[in-house]
Amino acid sequence: ALVRMRDVANSTILPKAFIPVAERFGLMSKIDRWVVERVIKSIDKNTGVRIFVNLSGSSLRDESLLEFIQNAIKGNKLISNCIGFEITEFTNITNMDRLNQWMIGLKEIGCQFALDDFGMGHFSFAHLLKLPVDFVKIESSFIQNMDTDPTSSAIVKAIIKVSRLMGKEVIAEGVETEAVANILSRLKIKYGQGNYWRTPADDNPFIY
Repeated sequence: ALVRMRDVANSTILPKAFIPVAERFGLMSKIDRWVVERVIKSIDKNTGVRIFVNLSGSSLRDESLLEFIQNAIKGNKLISNCIGFEITEFTNITNMDRLNQWMIGLKEIGCQFALDDFGMGHFSFAHLLKLPVDFVKIESSFIQNMDTDPTSSAIVKAIIKVSRLMGKEVIAEGVETEAVANILSRLKIKYGQGNYWRTPADDNPFIY
């Protein structure tokens, strides 16, 4: 689920412009709640689609948001099987115990969790041992250069190997070319995202 804003001229404002401001003024948990509400409505209307929602580091400090999500999803297998949550490596997370609490709380009601942008931030393989994530999303800069840069290819293969040993599924981010898609296929990667398959667009049934 990709959140966007519209200005007074109905032009699109991207997250990098408004998310830092929202975090500075303590508004991110309200935005995350708004996104979760609309994703739940989308899943109700479009059975079978799985949607992942990004959570900001500041939202993890709002226990009422966790309770809201649990109450909105608990007991509804249709929703819990089709909604997942992501934390990016670049999120400012100061309390790993709280993150672990969130993951356990959401997994208890049937949701899945992904660690986004793995490989470029402060998370490490040691964190994978401690955090009950289901998916590891490999940062796009490694994926995009796999067919031309031996170092990127080696890093991706290392992340895949260690993640699988830990029982985590791997998602390749930023797949832009057929050559890279073929390499990932040979490595038996089940999941990927990128412009090679489809670009983000507003003309879809989940836009609000």
